[in-house]
Formats: sequence, C-alpha cells, structure tokens
Amino acid sequence: MSFAQPRDSAEPAPLPKRRTPSASGDGVWSTVDADRQGSRGDPLSVFENALNTVSGKDPNVYGMLLASADGLVLASDIRGIVVDTVAAMAAAAASIAGQFTSQADIGDSKASLFEGDSGYVGVFPVETSVLLVVFGRKDMTMGLFNVAARTALSRVQKAIERQRTPSPRNG
Repeated sequence: MSFAQPRDSAEPAPLPKRRTPSASGDGVWSTVDADRQGSRGDPLSVFENALNTVSGKDPNVYGMLLASADGLVLASDIRGIVVDTVAAMAAAAASIAGQFTSQADIGDSKASLFEGDSGYVGVFPVETSVLLVVFGRKDMTMGLFNVAARTALSRVQKAIERQRTPSPRNG
C-alpha cells in the first residue's frame, strides 16, 4: 500500500504534540507533551520509544524524525533543523513520490531519497500513516546511505511492533 493513500479508518489517528521553541532561540523546535501519562498504549510514546531504541546505532546516520503522513512531528532525534518544516516537507515528498510512481506504473513508492552537498535525506513509509525521515552524513555513497537508512527503517518498524504486541502476563 502506498503511503500516499488515506489511512485505515480502524486505526486511531495519532495526536499531535505541542511544540516549544528551544532555549537557544535558534528557530529549532522541540516536541513536548505535558499531558502524557507515559502509558504503553500512548501512540506518541510508542513512536518516541521506538526512535530512542534505534538512535545512534549507525555512525552514518546523524538523525531521524518520525512524522505523520499529514506532516506533524511524532518524534525526533535531530538538532539544528526546524523539525515542523521538515515533517511537512517529508509528507509532501511522500505524497509526490506516491503519485509519481503511480503515474510511472512502477508500483507503490518505497522511498524518496535526496542528495545534497553536505549529506543525504530519505523519507520512508513506516506504516500507512507514519513516515521516517533519515539524515545521512556526506562522506558516503548514495548506496551506503540507502542501506543505512533502510536498516534504520527496519529497526524502527520492529521497535514499534514490539511495543504494540501485548506481552504475556505472568500468572
């Protein structure tokens, strides 16, 4: 299923987080949720926990961000960028990629990859309504970035699945 398609109505929509400016006043926002109970079923804590378990596993990946398909920040571990803007742009890139691959008749979009002068960024569907944005260092090839980013994607998907799978209770 393409991540540009509408969400399954049976799946509850993740709630947006309130954002606050960083203390440095540099235009970078951090995400907070003052009302969070920290419950295992909280969709936002699921995404934050999943990202935290994956962060720092690959030296070629210097940051990640989880966004909803409509461009809201769900969790991030990247500094020095305006995460709200990047989340919105990731949603736009995913939507365009879905339309492009459909028009090109090559199936559902699996990724949008971009190379810049100082690094790489990739947008990947984690599930129907969630996107992973991966930031890669410049001192590698696009192929190595693709491998590192897809490894991070797989780890995030597994971490989310582990958190959503109920653990057996000890009787």
